[in-house]
Amino acid sequence: MNSLYNTHRNLQESSYLDTNKKTKPSTLIFMGVVFLIVGILLTIVNFCEYQDYHAIADDGNSTTAYVTNVESKTTKTTTRSRHRTKSGRRRKKTTTKTYYYVTATYTVDNQNYSIDFKSDSSYSQGETITVFYEEGNPSNYVREGDDGDSLAFGIALTILGGIFGGIGLKKYRDEKDLKAMGLL
Repeated sequence: MNSLYNTHRNLQESSYLDTNKKTKPSTLIFMGVVFLIVGILLTIVNFCEYQDYHAIADDGNSTTAYVTNVESKTTKTTTRSRHRTKSGRRRKKTTTKTYYYVTATYTVDNQNYSIDFKSDSSYSQGETITVFYEEGNPSNYVREGDDGDSLAFGIALTILGGIFGGIGLKKYRDEKDLKAMGLL
């Protein structure tokens, strides 16, 4: 019986949301265009970085860099769940994430070069990292394995933009057809 009541209440809440908080087609189209533009720009930028990485890694020289300094920073994030506990309070979830700020140095032709980067993985002083550098310009470098893994994020935003835009256009066309038939 209690389960039936909860199902009825959930149906009432969802129909309330559908009738009183209707998303306008123009809002969905706008969101779709924004996500599409940002996604395309991120994809282009990340693709260019990916090409630069491989140009230096494939045509450049490699050397070993030694980690000279590691600093860690831990961030704590608390989020509230939509779901409530039996006492009616919202559930809280706290997550901690540690980032490592790493400094490493490498030497080319008796000249020292320093690199700084942020990592999810822990490093220790004296640890080695493979670095590829451009011949004739050793200060232009890339780290091994750092080849632009955020390309997928730009593609995902582009796809999400297409979905939002498509849903918005469909809703716009449906409303236009209903108005033409006099039903809206």
